[in-house]
Amino acid sequence: MAVNIYSPADGKYVRLEDVHDSTFSSGVMGACFGIEPEKGVVYAPADGKISMVFPTGHAIGFTTDNGLEILVHIGINTVELDGKGFQVLKKEDDKVKAHEAVIQFDMDAIKTAGYETTVITVFTNGDDYEITHQMAADVTRNSVTAKAENTSPAV
Repeated sequence: MAVNIYSPADGKYVRLEDVHDSTFSSGVMGACFGIEPEKGVVYAPADGKISMVFPTGHAIGFTTDNGLEILVHIGINTVELDGKGFQVLKKEDDKVKAHEAVIQFDMDAIKTAGYETTVITVFTNGDDYEITHQMAADVTRNSVTAKAENTSPAV
């Protein structure tokens, strides 16, 4: 079963190699892409459940209905803000629908503190999936940015 992965933010699409954080752009955490956000809201990228929320509010994990694990990380090195500027709207184990707001963040405060606001989406168990990126310059929370189909053998 293929799952559509929607943009977690409205803004400009950023390819993996253009993300300004080598941990992400190297692909060591998994296939990923970024969004330069136009506003400070992160949306669920797919139907599923929230598998984890970082205590600082700068990152949130999802598990889709077909088992794909997605990490959405707000900004570069924003863990150092210790939660300032982030408001988590959902909690771990909450079921979510694609396009549902899950975190609000203060873009101006993050930039004033000297950090980038790129919203990074990582497929942390992407090796078990065929992921096809659907790149477009401008995206909204309604834009399909990837399709993921589970390729691991059935248990």
